[in-house]
Amino acid sequence: MYKVDFLGGIGEIGRNMTVLEMATGLYIIDCGAGLCEGNTVYPDMSCLQQRADEIKALIITHGHDDHIGGIGVFNARFPRVPIYSSPFTLELIKKRFKLSRTTHLISQLAGQPFDVGEVTFEFIHVNHSIPQAYAVYIKTKDEKLLFSGDFKIDLLNSDEPPTDLKRIRQIGEAGLDALFIETTNAAKPGHSRSTEIVKHGLDDIFRTYSNERLVFSLFSSNVQRMNIILDLALRYNRKVFFYGKSMQDVISVAR
Repeated sequence: MYKVDFLGGIGEIGRNMTVLEMATGLYIIDCGAGLCEGNTVYPDMSCLQQRADEIKALIITHGHDDHIGGIGVFNARFPRVPIYSSPFTLELIKKRFKLSRTTHLISQLAGQPFDVGEVTFEFIHVNHSIPQAYAVYIKTKDEKLLFSGDFKIDLLNSDEPPTDLKRIRQIGEAGLDALFIETTNAAKPGHSRSTEIVKHGLDDIFRTYSNERLVFSLFSSNVQRMNIILDLALRYNRKVFFYGKSMQDVISVAR
């Protein structure tokens, strides 16, 4: 049997944190931050304090702040808990929180199952606006669960491989006990527009205003959008200046 508790991220943007209680211990998926009236807020982790020894792993789906922003608080309270994620996301975490101990940061690639005690995890590649975003497949001898993470099904995106629908289909056909889909707008019918449409729109801006300064505002973690702007700047022989510490940090990791 298993039990799922959401400490944040339900009915709100930010503070994503899910606690999966299984026979072998507690497994946490994501630990994000949010904003409330201009202040940074974190998931309420007080319920974990008395069960610290039961926490086996923190699994991070991707590097956006609403999924990693609370790790500084979490690490201060539970410094021995190993953190599993993609190489890119772990570099962001190290950069962001200046962790002095890095031995508990464990890098995992998509498609390579790994065991945490008696529980097997597998990261599955999904499209998002940040590199190495993952869904998480969780398997024990009795349960099979799938957490989608934030995702986008963009079959036209030329900047990275598409969401691994083949693997997701295999998992579904083998049978699931539960599917958790938490991505923004997941409940809306229809399809999101492809990133390629945004690329064409930005190309038009570069061509139309070829002799003027261009200013773009974007989330510092939107690496995909940064890449598009850099590619277009190279094509049109433009110089680029990035402003802001967060953006500089993300760029240094993305390189």
